[in-house]
Amino acid sequence: LGPVISFGDHRIDRIFGGGLRKHAMHEIYGPGAVALACMLASLTTGTIIWIKPYSQQQQLNPDGIFQIKNNVNNYINIFSKDNDTLWAAEKSVRSGACSVVIVEAKHSPDFVSSRRLQLIAGEQKTLVIILSPNGKNIHPSAAETQFNVNFFPTTAQKLPRLQVNLFKNKRGTKMKWEME
Repeated sequence: LGPVISFGDHRIDRIFGGGLRKHAMHEIYGPGAVALACMLASLTTGTIIWIKPYSQQQQLNPDGIFQIKNNVNNYINIFSKDNDTLWAAEKSVRSGACSVVIVEAKHSPDFVSSRRLQLIAGEQKTLVIILSPNGKNIHPSAAETQFNVNFFPTTAQKLPRLQVNLFKNKRGTKMKWEME
């Protein structure tokens, strides 16, 4: 199984067989996708590479990244051609220069692309997260897990509450839960 990421709740970790596999590819959809990706990245060490298409040139606020990662110097933002985000992800993972690669894709990868990323993530010991905020055009995937994440309203002083729907899990059951 290898290293895992704990959600800090044994009931949730149990559905993944002890925690979310760290050296694997996971897909996250929905409006809360970025929030869950940031939370997962915050539970790792090493460099984060965040890949976006040129058409989405808004960047995450470095102060926000500092909230999830104690060292913003370990954060690299890459912009690619819209159709080259998965290629850039593959090259980033193969480089061995990072522990996390997060990809904002315009659409979910096809099965062959997802299988290649899943295998490379395991070989290079890298957490790969594919984000698709709109959750449209979801293809069959080799991803270890697939999540759909939505926000619950909160007050300005609180962290966002997320409704997480785990609808694919190679290591256990499917489940829905809420988290902050």
